[in-house]
Amino acid sequence: MTSISSLNNILQNLNSGISNSVTSTPVSPTGSSVQSSAGGVSSTKVSLSDDSRYQGLLSQIKANKVTSSGGYDTMSMSALENVFNNNLGNVNADFLNDKPDSTDPARLALASQASDYIKSLYQGSDQGKNPFDGLSRQTLSSIAYDKSGSFTSAERLAASLQMDAGDNNYRTSVNISTQGVISGNNDNFNIIDISSQLKIIDGMSDAEKSEKGITDDSIKQLQDKLKKLQSTDTDFQYTAKDYSNLVKAENTDLLIAKNNGNGNYTWATGSSADVFNDMVNENKKPATGSMLYIGS
Repeated sequence: MTSISSLNNILQNLNSGISNSVTSTPVSPTGSSVQSSAGGVSSTKVSLSDDSRYQGLLSQIKANKVTSSGGYDTMSMSALENVFNNNLGNVNADFLNDKPDSTDPARLALASQASDYIKSLYQGSDQGKNPFDGLSRQTLSSIAYDKSGSFTSAERLAASLQMDAGDNNYRTSVNISTQGVISGNNDNFNIIDISSQLKIIDGMSDAEKSEKGITDDSIKQLQDKLKKLQSTDTDFQYTAKDYSNLVKAENTDLLIAKNNGNGNYTWATGSSADVFNDMVNENKKPATGSMLYIGS
């Protein structure tokens, strides 16, 4: 019968395709031995359950980590921001030297871009392009508040800065669109302010909410306060302004480093389910070294 070690080897070798061949006495679906037509030991294909193989794929992706000399990348976001502020102007700060434990050129290049971006801020130039530009707020939140060691310190800071820029742009657009509406009316101001707070909360990851002390109860308190204010002044009806690119697409749980050719690398979001389906249905070998898990 197929040994446990053989099955373990199959699970660990996810990149090899849909099924794996092992030399053994063929095994029936019930687990009993089946003689081959030659009457002896032969090669057979052992297919693991889809769930086991999918979980194995996720485990392989989640194992992608970085080397951080001071462990800065596993700090809380507030602590990492203190490190950033305490090293203003120091382009040789230790936390900028985090490196992905990867040989994937796209993954390495994008980590370097994040470090270069933070260095450009320290030099007062802000000439570097933030490698996380274009991602949804929720995705940025997942990256910035990820303490698992999957992202470098510079990457987490770059994601946080991109997220803050989006929040500031949103608040500015709200202020511009409501000029004259809230003048001299505190209730109107509070309705707009709470509505905007709740909109931004919709784009927070669970990790960001946890660090900021935002709970289901505190969200409900805001919702109840908003409802009470709106019922007091039925003449003022306000719907929160839309926050562009607020949440990530459904089932998006991966960040994938892409090589677009000519030395151009970008981040893209993706689905582990899609990666798994391509592996199974199209026998594609997933480049798991370029992928990072950002949660469901």
